[in-house]
Amino acid sequence: MNDIYWVDPSRDSVIVRWERYAGQNVGRNLWAQIDIQYENATFGWLPRSWRITHYVPGEDTIQKAEELLVSSFEINPALEVGQFQADPSPGQIVEDVGKKKFYRVKGDGSLFEVDPTQKDEANRNWFLPLTIIVTVLVIVIVGIGYYRRKQMEQK
Repeated sequence: MNDIYWVDPSRDSVIVRWERYAGQNVGRNLWAQIDIQYENATFGWLPRSWRITHYVPGEDTIQKAEELLVSSFEINPALEVGQFQADPSPGQIVEDVGKKKFYRVKGDGSLFEVDPTQKDEANRNWFLPLTIIVTVLVIVIVGIGYYRRKQMEQK
């Protein structure tokens, strides 16, 4: 992937376009493009809208396009620490970035350490019962078909 940033020196060098190219050839195989419109506020240039366009790599075909508009903003609002704290749900995996450790949340809210690179055996408890149910259903369906065929042959 290669990126190109277009800046406008007359507006404090804000980024007005970002392009990402698939592969090593810049200028070919455009994958995504973001065009940003700004408004001049008393404290600097603020984004007013973004147009995000995703392309089919190697083609000029638009795969998806979105336009995002800023409806309102507030500069330096008073914030509480609690606004930045998540309440994880039981079963969710959380990371302690400082300790570089991962934990799973228990039903009572306590944490136990997990290795995110290992498959979680607790989430595989459904596999055996599901396999048994599917196998029984297949046997029943085949049996019904066999029984009906025998009945039709006898008539």
